[in-house]
Amino acid sequence: MPLRKGKEKPIFKDLVIAVSGQLGGQWTDANISRWVGLRDGVFSPDMNDSVTHLVCSKEEINERGPRGM
Repeated sequence: MPLRKGKEKPIFKDLVIAVSGQLGGQWTDANISRWVGLRDGVFSPDMNDSVTHLVCSKEEINERGPRGM
């Protein structure tokens, strides 16, 4: 497969990604949105039915517990 010159690999194609809580550092909504968009994904600032993947911090997981518990 040839490299895509000047463009990132489309690793998030057909994915809608949202963030839960604050990730800190340079992980702002604006930066995440840009990063996801460069990889052909969509960033959602809100949790809704279109979201396919949720990104959260370890603290969020510890606070809320893993799914199913």
